[in-house]
Amino acid sequence: MKFSQYKRQVQKGFTLIELMIVVAIIGILAAVALPAYQNYMLKAKFSETYAMASPYQLAIGMCLQMTSDLKKCGAEQNGVPPNMTKPTPHVASVTVTEGVITVTPTKTTNVLSTLILKPTLTANAVIWDNDASLCLKAQGDTPPLCTALEKVSGNAS
Repeated sequence: MKFSQYKRQVQKGFTLIELMIVVAIIGILAAVALPAYQNYMLKAKFSETYAMASPYQLAIGMCLQMTSDLKKCGAEQNGVPPNMTKPTPHVASVTVTEGVITVTPTKTTNVLSTLILKPTLTANAVIWDNDASLCLKAQGDTPPLCTALEKVSGNAS
């Protein structure tokens, strides 16, 4: 017999175990990535609450600069916009009471994760805090959607 008859055939394609390993790795990655992606999407939707609060923050900052009195900085007073009652896809309402802004998200985010912004007028700035916000804590299956604000903010001048 000739040596060429016993030549080993070159393997073509993948073996079953190699394919099973690849499928297992993809499954593990998907199991880790899916919850992280869902949390990311909730936080992205929740960012609209901050965007909706921004014009109110500016107006209240200007009101405080002019009046130095939170009680005069309610909705439709001294340049503060009226309460927002027409819902957007991710924000159900925005209300202002004596300078405190309350933004309630819709069920697409989590109705319980309310954002509450309270202003404080200092010598040269308006400082906002969200310590009373329900979005700082997990609400059922929803993770915390906001973090505590640092106690610094833009100038009120």
